[in-house]
Order: sequence, then C-alpha cells, then structure tokens
Amino acid sequence: MFDRLLSVCDSKAGEAISGARSVDSVAACARQCDDHDACDGFDTNGTQCYLKSSCPAARQPSSLCSNMGSWCGYQRTSWDARPRPGALADTVVVTQTHLVTPAAIKRFALAQSQLRAVGARHFVALLIGDEPGGRDRCDDARHPRAADLATLRAALGADAVWCVDPPLFQRRWPDFFARTAALPWKHELPSSNKGRRVPPPHWRYRTTSNSLGWHWSWVNCDLPGPLGALESLPQDGSWRWLWTLDWDVGWTGDLGRILAAFAGAPHDYLAAYAPHRADRGSWPYFGLRSHLRDDEVWQTLVVPQRFSRRLLRVMDAGIAAGNHSFCEMRAPSLCAQQREWCTQARNPPPSRPFGCLCPSL
Repeated sequence: MFDRLLSVCDSKAGEAISGARSVDSVAACARQCDDHDACDGFDTNGTQCYLKSSCPAARQPSSLCSNMGSWCGYQRTSWDARPRPGALADTVVVTQTHLVTPAAIKRFALAQSQLRAVGARHFVALLIGDEPGGRDRCDDARHPRAADLATLRAALGADAVWCVDPPLFQRRWPDFFARTAALPWKHELPSSNKGRRVPPPHWRYRTTSNSLGWHWSWVNCDLPGPLGALESLPQDGSWRWLWTLDWDVGWTGDLGRILAAFAGAPHDYLAAYAPHRADRGSWPYFGLRSHLRDDEVWQTLVVPQRFSRRLLRVMDAGIAAGNHSFCEMRAPSLCAQQREWCTQARNPPPSRPFGCLCPSL
C-alpha cells in the first residue's frame, strides 16, 4: 500500500529505477512497483509512471500535485515497506490453534512462506485438547485429534508444528491446574458503572468438556505459543522476539512485510490495542486473577502480540510462582509492574494489516 504525498518524489533522494511507463491508473503504477524488487515508491499522473527506489517528499508541496489527476509521488506505507533480507532473523512467530481445517492450513502455509522469506521462523502450536486428567495427550496415537496433528505436520513439516497438551502445562508449571482452578471465578464481580452488582458471566468459561469444569484454555488464551517456545526452542541468543497469532487472525498483503515493520521497535511488549489500566466497573474479567492489586490491573487485546525474550522469562517465572490471571491481563500488567525496564505499546495501525477471518473458517 502507498500513501499519496503532497508533491512528487524528491528527485535528489529518490533514485529513478525506470523510465516512463504507460499505465491506465494510479493503481496500475502501484502494481508495477509491487512487482519490482527495488521499488519503494513512484511518481505518476495516472497515465505515465516512474518507479523509484525511494520516495521521500520534496521539501515544497508541488503545484502539479495540488490538482487531482496531475503528477504526485506515492510512498510505500511504513508497515508495508519492503523488508531487507533477514529482517526477522531474530524473530519467532507462532500461530496458536485448536482447529485444523483446509482453510486454516492454507493460511498457516502462506504465513510460513512469507515469514521465511524475511528470515523468521514460523511454528503452529496445536492445543490437542483441554482435559487435565490425562485424556488429552499428544503421544496418544488413538486420540481423536491425532489425525489433525498428522495432517498439519504433513502440510507444514513435522518440525514446524508443536503439539501442546495439558501434560505439557503440568510439566512446565506443576501446580498450574490447581492454581487455575482456584481463580476467583465464582465470586461476584465488581459493581457496574450503574452501581449494580452483577453476576459473573459463567457462560463464558463454564464447561462440561473437562474435569476442571471451566474453559481454562480460554482464560489462558495467551499461553500455548509462549509455552511451546519455552519448551521447544533453545533458550539462548538465537532469537529475541516472539510473535503470537491466533488461528482466526488474517492479513492482507505480505505477513513478513507487515511484521518486519516492527523489527526496529524496542518495546518488550506490543499488542493489537494500546495496553492501558483496566476499568473495574466495565471490564467483566477485572477480578479474574490470583494476584495484582486493583491499581495494577492492565488490559489489552492480545492478538497479535509480540514479547521480548526477557519478558517471556519473567512471565514464565511468574506463572511458576503461582501468579495467574486472565490472558488479556497477564502481559500488560506484568510489563507495567516492571516499568523500570519494560516498555509496551500497540502495533499501529490497529486495523489495516490485520483482520479477523473467523467466519471463513
């Protein structure tokens, strides 16, 4: 995607990489730029097109560009900039899923291809089931989801698919399920903005599908990818950043190019919306935690999100110490607590590169 400037490209800074090309629209010129590996902008009047290696705006607005249909420069948007080879060599991207469908596999394969092109490693973390009692195990060849696991590995490569099961949670954090079961989900929630006491939305996380009695995997929706990374990747300096996406997150354009736009961001935590202090009166999951004072509760939309490896280590230690909370609360609250070194922000722009494609699956 390209942003229209108020001038043509600066002729001193923007090197031309083509002569005049005939086009029938601005969009046609943009397509030609996308097809050229060295192109990052262009000048066009809608009928002629000059491709540029870069397109910084000229210092003064152009009278030619002030009239629609005349000559203007177009600069590739910052998040859509063509990444350098290896731009994400220090980055791991994990797609978390509990569903395996043809459409999902197609999307996972596209993500794998686009991310590998910029040096990133891509994995799919499949949560095979949610029964803590031993019924759902990755090593059970007779498990109803064993065929889904095999299908994923055949499509993406065995090394690119992590199977995540309840025993893995238990091995990493021995009291994980006991602590999760003790979360204050049965208590009355804080007063609403209207001053009324309201019952907790039990329907959101009560279930009969497992012996714990509630959707612990939904409450901990942020953990399959980080758990897979902690258990399956070398804990050395070979990677610095971990992105997690959910199975129902889609994108337009090139995913590698989108994520490479944040390669220079120094933040320990990036999320889809700006992390902020949670509002006790309006957020129904404010009390869904085993720790944190009321003034320490932060929230955000967690997918997509990016963790630094050092934040991941601290999060791992916190869970091991029994600090449990709702998934949209965990990382932003932790980062806010560690403000002497941890910084967090949203991934701008919030809606242009990413979009939920739940209905298509």
